[in-house]
Amino acid sequence: PAVGISVFITVVLSVGIRSTAWVTGVVVAVKLLIIVLFVGVGAAHVKLSNLSPFIPASTGSFGHFGATGVIRGAAVVFFSFGGFDQISALAQEAHNPQRTVPMAILTSLGIAVVLYVAVSLVLCG
Repeated sequence: PAVGISVFITVVLSVGIRSTAWVTGVVVAVKLLIIVLFVGVGAAHVKLSNLSPFIPASTGSFGHFGATGVIRGAAVVFFSFGGFDQISALAQEAHNPQRTVPMAILTSLGIAVVLYVAVSLVLCG
């Protein structure tokens, strides 16, 4: 399968930017559909008792539960927000980059945060 996917991506890239953009849009739509389906189906099975206490008491060692565990988790999740710099790299192709690039970065960041929170709540609940 890996070779087939590599060949497919090579063909799409060699055809042109319009087809690449279309394929990328389809892949993103499929990924978002899967995440929304997961959250929708999983939300029906959430037990609110699993979310209490929301921040468990610290065990005394750094990074295990408590406030330090929250900070440790935030540091790990921080790296998953990489990739937003690609939007600014494409600024040269925007019609009005001073207006659209910040809006695109903030919108995509907001969507990512909402999806991360929703998936996390469903997984923990």
